[in-house]
Amino acid sequence: MEEERLKQIFGNFNPDMSPDYVFINRLKNNLETVEMIRNKNVRLKARCRRAVIVASLVGIGVGLLLAMILPTIAAAIMDYTRSVFNDTFFNVIHENSILLAGIGIAAVSMVVSLSVYELTMSWHKIDR
Repeated sequence: MEEERLKQIFGNFNPDMSPDYVFINRLKNNLETVEMIRNKNVRLKARCRRAVIVASLVGIGVGLLLAMILPTIAAAIMDYTRSVFNDTFFNVIHENSILLAGIGIAAVSMVVSLSVYELTMSWHKIDR
């Protein structure tokens, strides 16, 4: 009974079959699109890799340059806090001036690295 009903429903089913050349052309277009997207992703990955390398090198360079002048920065912080303020909070800053200068150097290096990364990403176009 159920089988007869299914045969009756699907008995009149006659799907439209497109010609082979239409199918092949559509398949070829789809494959070309997939290949184009794959190539674009490969170029994007290379672009990101270059940007990370450039940003890392610049960040390390800025960090090293600022670390070379760390004693000068720490001395400037100590002189400033000693001459201007006579409060307990600023005595803590005075005693930890090298640590604060190091944190500042790390922050500056990170900001410079992120900026260079963004600039490098914007300069390298994907569609070349």
